[in-house]
Amino acid sequence: MPDRVIEELRSREKNGIIQLPKKPQPAGSGFSLNERVRVRTGVMRGLFGLYAGQRPRNRVAILMQLLGGQ
Repeated sequence: MPDRVIEELRSREKNGIIQLPKKPQPAGSGFSLNERVRVRTGVMRGLFGLYAGQRPRNRVAILMQLLGGQ
């Protein structure tokens, strides 16, 4: 293995564990994690939730605020 690869891995090591780069947020979602969002269509129209990222097949997961919950 080339020395530069080993050096790069060692530069990301913290307490014996190599820190992997953070996965970039998928383009096109337009939302940040934990951003407050309002449902515009469907049976939950008008309710608010928190954007919790995207799942496979570009489904948006929203944690709904129901009955005044956080």
